[in-house]
This record gives sequence, C-alpha cells and structure tokens, in this order.
Amino acid sequence: MALAEELARRFALAIENERLYDAERLAREAAEAAAQRTMRLLTISAALGEALTPGDVADIVVQQVYDAMQASAVLISLVAEEGDALRMIGAVGYGQGAINPEARLPLHLPSPVSDAVRNEEPILLASRAERSERYPQLAALGGDFGGGAL
Repeated sequence: MALAEELARRFALAIENERLYDAERLAREAAEAAAQRTMRLLTISAALGEALTPGDVADIVVQQVYDAMQASAVLISLVAEEGDALRMIGAVGYGQGAINPEARLPLHLPSPVSDAVRNEEPILLASRAERSERYPQLAALGGDFGGGAL
C-alpha cells in the first residue's frame, strides 16, 4: 500500500510539473510575441517619422504589412477626388508591369479592391484559385496580381 501511495504521489508530482512547464512555455511564447509586436511597432514608428510624402508613408505601410503578414502582395489605393475611381499610391509583391501607378481603377468594375471600397469591408481571398474563381477577369489579364486578403 505504501508503495502504491508513493507511486501515486510521484505520478501526481510529475503531472503537476508538466502542467507548470507547459504554462511557463506558453507564457514565454506570449512574451516573445508581444516583444516582436512592440519591436515591429517601434520600427514602423521610426520609419514613419522619417516619411516626407504620402507616397513615402504608403511605401512603408505596404512593406511592413507585407513582411508582418507574409503576404503575397499588398496594395494601397486612395479614392480619387471625384469619388469614382481608385488611385494606387503604394504596392509591393506584384509582378513587373502588373500595376500601372498612373492608372485609375473605376469603382464600378469588379475587383477585390473596388469591391472592398464599395462594400466598406475587406475581401478575403485564401488562394489564387479562389481569386480566379471570384474575379475571372483578373486571371484573363495574365499578370501576377497577388492573392490573399484585401
């Protein structure tokens, strides 16, 4: 009986030690993630403090979002003053020639960006296949227009 009690006590101690180890590991991982977020915010803040133009700000934001989310592409557009089109001010991750910075995208045309603006909510596309299915006109253009969340 004494042997069984000692084994049970040691087993309970081992279980408690494992629980404490897991809790400490989770706390450490959370602290590391918080430190990484803080470092990223400090980096962004420093870069934005040096930005002189809206284009500089857009370039910083698209690059930081691209890096942080491990996105395939990031695009920032502004609604034109007339309110009927989008004007690209920053992009990263798109194929060469896929985006013309001088072009204006009419808001009435179906695209992930114009749909997001019209509906005032993000468009989430999990894959290029989903993008091609939902926006076949983009696939027909043949360029590398990225994919993912907008």
